[in-house]
Amino acid sequence: MKEKEDFQELFVCRCEDIQHQFVLHTVDFKENPQVYLSVFLYPYSFFKRVLYGIKYIFGHRSIFGYFDEIILKPDDADRLQVVVDKLREVKKLEENSED
Repeated sequence: MKEKEDFQELFVCRCEDIQHQFVLHTVDFKENPQVYLSVFLYPYSFFKRVLYGIKYIFGHRSIFGYFDEIILKPDDADRLQVVVDKLREVKKLEENSED
């Protein structure tokens, strides 16, 4: 049986809010050794985005910044380890290509 090279893991915040999520994945890892992080962005309405765009053009900045957070679950440790292992593979490949 052929070992699966690519992976896709969905992580949801410990608070279980589906808006707090991200996906770690690879695409054709043997040919393109990279790990991708896809983050859920809350979809505002068209007019809300236009309003934010206008504020941005005129230099308006929130004093709190534009951050959100995801609380990782201890049960996700093994799945995160898979990602760390893939990143170590990428690092080795990049180090070997520099030599």
